[in-house]
Amino acid sequence: MQIREVNSINSTDFSEAMKLYSDNFSPDIAHPISYFEENFNQGHSRLFIGKKEDKDEIIVFAITYQLSDIRFLLLDYYAVRKDYRDKGFGSQFLATLFNHLKLNEKDRFLLIEIEDFANIEKSDGFNVEQARKRTKFYKQLGVAQIEGVKYFFPHFEINNYSCMVLMIYPKPPSEDVFNQEILKKVITELFIDKYNRRWDDLYLKRTLESIPSKIKYI
Repeated sequence: MQIREVNSINSTDFSEAMKLYSDNFSPDIAHPISYFEENFNQGHSRLFIGKKEDKDEIIVFAITYQLSDIRFLLLDYYAVRKDYRDKGFGSQFLATLFNHLKLNEKDRFLLIEIEDFANIEKSDGFNVEQARKRTKFYKQLGVAQIEGVKYFFPHFEINNYSCMVLMIYPKPPSEDVFNQEILKKVITELFIDKYNRRWDDLYLKRTLESIPSKIKYI
């Protein structure tokens, strides 16, 4: 598989990736393409694509969101084309992407938001077994789950949240690099700048209160 970063919103690869994005995410959770165009132009978003070596077509992509602390990226969106799922392309793509970040962008960490299969409610619209498999999938790729954080993921609709967990790759080597104070700043920025919540949002407060004084991983 050929994997590379797309650097121009005017490229054919960008347009094809946005088509794949639209095909994989329903309108109630998907941003308009203009959102990504603006974020790319402002340096907030990056796009990585994977192409099958014998075909010039995108079969998997990942969009990351850059936080103000340049050490941290969020895996914003990730999807495999439907006819290529369950064939190992997704794990191959992410393993290569993770390795690229680890080797070429040292001291940078990728955050991942995952449904908390232990606390999924029927109203969340998530499948418990799918969430369990997704967590296992990332852990097999070396991603660490941040223990004890009750992450109330904010949906587009105000006052609509899902209980999730935060994962990180690679695992931070020490508290000097990643600690309670840093995590609180990262989550607060996500809520306010990315998800358009207020600083006094109840679920932001509940999430911050759940962060343990000493960060541990499972």
